[in-house]
Amino acid sequence: MRPCPIDWSVVLEDAAGKKCLRYGTIVTRIEDSHGMYGPFQRSATDGRQRLVRSESFIINETICESYVDVKGFETGDVYMANLLTDGGENPTLDEFHEAFKLTRPLSD
Repeated sequence: MRPCPIDWSVVLEDAAGKKCLRYGTIVTRIEDSHGMYGPFQRSATDGRQRLVRSESFIINETICESYVDVKGFETGDVYMANLLTDGGENPTLDEFHEAFKLTRPLSD
């Protein structure tokens, strides 16, 4: 597990007005942010649009804005059904496999 401090200003609010990231969210390092991370977003222009090994991590629990001790992982077992890899603003499975080569896919 690796510390991934979240820049909550790039996280969208949910219907209740909370800023949360669901387990299975892939976060990436934001360029020029002093080591801050945000959720992968294909349309971003701040670095979050790219999956880069050792700069992209998987969040394994749901976290909200008040949560400060955020950790992510890039190796080990991954339940593929839990990942947000549906394309669109999220990465595709092919992009995930390219960036996270040291994970072991598991099915439920």
